[in-house]
Amino acid sequence: MISGKVKPFGTSQLVAAGLVDDNVVQLNLFDTKYKTLKNRNLDRTVDDIRKKYGFTSLIKLSSKSTGATAVQRAGLVGGHAGGNSYE
Repeated sequence: MISGKVKPFGTSQLVAAGLVDDNVVQLNLFDTKYKTLKNRNLDRTVDDIRKKYGFTSLIKLSSKSTGATAVQRAGLVGGHAGGNSYE
């Protein structure tokens, strides 16, 4: 506060990724380690397919039902108009 007034500067964003080694697994009391590893491998496979062919290449069937918004929002920034609002 230089002049005694606080001026807002807008919004900011902080993104953090890759903070944990992929070889670290959080154990769950209700799932076996084999189920946890199977789910992890499935998640990686889905991520690889989506990176190669786009987010909408693999979606839940419920996203195709009437009123679903996942496919429509896939091209937006964080699911919102964001930078596309003036187009």
